[in-house]
Amino acid sequence: MELIQQLKQLGYTEYEAKAYIALITQNPATAYQVSKVSGIPRARVYDTLNTLVEKGLVMKEETPDQSLYTPIPVAV
Repeated sequence: MELIQQLKQLGYTEYEAKAYIALITQNPATAYQVSKVSGIPRARVYDTLNTLVEKGLVMKEETPDQSLYTPIPVAV
């Protein structure tokens, strides 16, 4: 995918790029949904999403039942 390569050129890992693209298509999404859509192993998806939150590319909303992740719009 060209978008994955562009994100990698900006310094993101392949998992980070895949997670962000998955969030764009499944907005908002749980970590499980991101794992399912992106192909990132569930054991790695939580770390990947938390890294994207730290980098400011994704917002995390915690509810009593689950955490939802929302991507910052591509235009930003």
